Amino acid sequence: QEQEMAQTRFRRMSWYNQLDDASRTRLGMLGKHVYEVVVTYITKPTKRTQTAIQARNTGTEFGQCLAEMGLSLTDSLEAFMMHRAPLITAATDLMKKRKALNERAAEAIPLVTQITDEVLLALVAAYQKHISHDEDNVG
Repeated sequence: QEQEMAQTRFRRMSWYNQLDDASRTRLGMLGKHVYEVVVTYITKPTKRTQTAIQARNTGTEFGQCLAEMGLSLTDSLEAFMMHRAPLITAATDLMKKRKALNERAAEAIPLVTQITDEVLLALVAAYQKHISHDEDNVG
């Protein structure tokens, strides 16, 4: 069900409709990896340093992928935010539904933001590096 909702959100984006099936599949796999990194970061506090490295690696791959697909930086950031939004919503919904878990869920929201920001910063850096590398090869 969540996957169907994600596909519906993405189909509304003009840039998404211009991607071929292979690009959409790759984007979906990267989104799943972001989800897995976030879950690990929240549920395994002793592995946060290692998970942050994985997050940066995922962000780098995400940025390179989006630049190779020809998306603008704005569209690339939108693609990332569309992967992050459901994670924040899930943590918020958990807080609303389970009062006993409120404290734990409340702690999860900043963690989701923290780890996805690692992905986002690496995404932008990789995107910019890819674009500047392409521009250097044109001249």
